Order: sequence, then C-alpha cells, then structure tokens
Amino acid sequence: MIEIKHEKLNIEGNYRCIVISDIHSHLDRFQQLLKEVHYTTNDYLIINGDFVEKGTQAIETVHYLQQLQKQSERVYVLLGNCEYALDALINEDGLCQEMLHYLRKIGKSGMIDQIVFQKHLDLKERPQVLQKIVRDSLKKELTYIQSLPSSLETDDFLCIHAGIDQRKDWQNASLSSFVEKRDFQKVGHCLDKYVIVGHLPTSNFYEKQINNDICFDEDKKIIS
Repeated sequence: MIEIKHEKLNIEGNYRCIVISDIHSHLDRFQQLLKEVHYTTNDYLIINGDFVEKGTQAIETVHYLQQLQKQSERVYVLLGNCEYALDALINEDGLCQEMLHYLRKIGKSGMIDQIVFQKHLDLKERPQVLQKIVRDSLKKELTYIQSLPSSLETDDFLCIHAGIDQRKDWQNASLSSFVEKRDFQKVGHCLDKYVIVGHLPTSNFYEKQINNDICFDEDKKIIS
C-alpha cells in the first residue's frame, strides 16, 4: 500500500537540476536523454513520476533508477499515476480481475506483462492465482515503489507528478490528486514558487498546433 510522503530538499549555492517525467519504461531513450544533457553525479536529477508501464523495459527501468540513486544522493524518484495504479492492481486482492483485464487490454507492455512473459503464465489461470504470482515475483520492485515520495520541495520549486490543489495546505489532499490531476494548468496554485509537473503531454495545451516543447507559464508559476 502506497502512503503519502512529501520530502524537502535544501540546496545551497549554484546547482543544476534536471527534471524528467514520464519515462514510461523506455529505458534506452531515457539513457540517451541523460547523455544528451551531459548528466553527471554533480547534478540534481529528479524523476517526476510515471517511469513504469506503456513500454517494454519497466523492470529494467526500476533497477536502473535504483542504480542511479546508489551512485548519487542527488537523485530523487517521485510517484506518478502509473506507479500508483500498478501497485493497486498487484497488491489489492479485490483488483485481481481488473489486473487480468488490464493485461488483455494493454497487451505487450508494462511490468505485469513482463512477468507473464518471463514465467510463461497462462492468462486462463484464475485471476487470484495470477495476481499472487505477479505479486511474489515483483516483491522487491513494489517495495521500492511504495517507499517513494509524492513530491519534492526546495526553496525554489516544488516537483510533483500531476499538480496540487489551489490551497495553502495542499499537502493534505489525497494521493490521487497529486498523481492524477488533469486541470492543474487551468486552475493553477497559490504557492510563491514554481511547481514542476509532468503527467499530460504539453501538446494538449495547444489548440491549433502540435507542440511538445516544455511549457513555462510565468503568470501561474507552472513548468510542464
């Protein structure tokens, strides 16, 4: 079961901070991106959620992020809606049928599918049995996911996957709002610092063009 955790980070002096969100199990592309931005362990690196599912390297991505965190104390990994949903599908007994439906709907991608392929599981098996095999097989990875914070705040900015409510006590909202909020760019927030989010493709914010550039909203203090 995932619990809400908020972390604060004190950074003094000059620094470079790299924020990457929505890797979605594309480990090779993520590694290429780190090369292109010339990432080093002197940088702060924040993975702003949704590092699993949709791609075919989910387990490998988790292991690589753990490796990066062992190499540097300046690497932080946050929860997204995909980690939140994945944990529920695997760990909540009442969702075993939904896990099976998810497998059949999504197809050849994601962490659950990797276990099905590796262990040659039969999807005709009882959902409860399949769920337990997947749960046991991913115990270490799920424990890691459950340990992750929902947000990371510094004096300059707040990183969170989807957004926050427009209220001073934003920390008291539900976990689902932190990782699933869809109207954040419209509603905004009331903090006196920038809030950095991922979750939605930035092309969603343009009506007449396809543009995937980073969005800087200086009025609302939002970086998407």
